[in-house]
Amino acid sequence: MKIRAIILFFTFIFSQFLVIESSFSQNTNNKSSKTIVFKVKNEFRSLCYKNKIESSALQSILETLNTVSLNKLFPNHTPPNSREIGWNGKPLTDITLWYELSYKSNMPISKANHLLLSTELIRFSQTKPLPKPFFIPNDDSTIMSVQYYLDNIRAYEAWDIDTGDT
Repeated sequence: MKIRAIILFFTFIFSQFLVIESSFSQNTNNKSSKTIVFKVKNEFRSLCYKNKIESSALQSILETLNTVSLNKLFPNHTPPNSREIGWNGKPLTDITLWYELSYKSNMPISKANHLLLSTELIRFSQTKPLPKPFFIPNDDSTIMSVQYYLDNIRAYEAWDIDTGDT
């Protein structure tokens, strides 16, 4: 009797794990992010700080967007020397002026991007993509665990590109 109870207990726990796993792997939720990544032009470097940019035009836009946060993406980096050349023979990229902006207003993200680009300070602005889980078929995971060759042929990576027609 105890053995049956133990088997039932572990079967229940294992089945709950499968339900949780499948809910994550099959998630197709595409909520839009209200987070924007943008880069300030180099000539406005003196206006840039870790959590703010001193520009009245930009401050007005940030108030319109009901900004939650404005932070440098790489606050501890220093700009590269303009004469430094990377491995590809091109000048190194300056990442010290990249910011991340989160806002609460109901303005569509595309309009918020255009609003930021309308100032002379911003070089580019884009929506920060929301990460989504990788595709994993909802097959029985006990069967997939013995199919060692799925890792060998990199099937999990391929399923993120194309799931086939079945």
